[in-house]
Amino acid sequence: MVGKPGRLLRILVDPPKDIPSKDYILLKPGDLVIIELPGGGGYGNPDNRRPELIEKDMRAGLITVTKVS
Repeated sequence: MVGKPGRLLRILVDPPKDIPSKDYILLKPGDLVIIELPGGGGYGNPDNRRPELIEKDMRAGLITVTKVS
C-alpha cells in the first residue's frame, strides 16, 4: 500500500518571492523568510482511512480540509 507523494522544500521571502533551487537572494533587515520543509506523503490510501481517525487528526491540527476544484 502506497501513500501519496510528499512535498519538496520551498523557501519564500516576504514580500512574496519564490527562491529557485540553487539560487540566492540578498536579504534586508526586516525581510521575513519562510522555509517550508519537505514532508512525507503518508502510508496507505487516504481514501480508505477510518473517519474517526481523520476527525482526531483534524482536532489535533495535523491535517486540514482542502477543496479541490
